[in-house]
Amino acid sequence: AAASTYPHEVARTRMREQARSGIFKYKGMWQTLGVIGKEEGRKGLYAGMGPHLLKAVPNAAIMFLTYETVNTWLRKCTVSDDCIEMKVAKN
Repeated sequence: AAASTYPHEVARTRMREQARSGIFKYKGMWQTLGVIGKEEGRKGLYAGMGPHLLKAVPNAAIMFLTYETVNTWLRKCTVSDDCIEMKVAKN
């Protein structure tokens, strides 16, 4: 998913950063993608993807681990009389 949406991130960043310099080369999303594609090729559309993935992959792993841990914990708990009691496994 990150690879398919990354050119959008590049275009969005370029459009945001042009406001700082005061030189407005890009006018809209599709035009920005076209200009980057023409001037820099596919390399330009995917510039910086390596560092982005080094950040995104561990973030996703931590998010899924947290979700699964909390989900498992909540399945073992019941709420009664304003307190949380753990269900005892019957084996």
